[in-house]
Amino acid sequence: MYYLPKKFIIGSNIQYTYTAKTQAFDAQYVPIWTSSITKNFFKEENLSIALTASDMLNKNVRTYRSINNGAITQTNNSGIGRYILLSVTWNFTKFGSEPSK
Repeated sequence: MYYLPKKFIIGSNIQYTYTAKTQAFDAQYVPIWTSSITKNFFKEENLSIALTASDMLNKNVRTYRSINNGAITQTNNSGIGRYILLSVTWNFTKFGSEPSK
């Protein structure tokens, strides 16, 4: 995460999943990249508006492998694909707090 002037925050995250090669199936490499930009408002920064892009590479594939009685089975399921989310968050823990005397 990078904290920028004027209460902006830029964040990025990569989750990497590796499924090893077997005799029947090739190896799979699945990177899931998520990025966000957030703007905080007010003196206490208790209001945040964020724009988040998830799975920016559109690679969200879940792989399940099982071995049963010598048979190897692989199932590929698609998860939620690429999407953009706009969120507004109000932090109530900073609401109405007064400095101690």
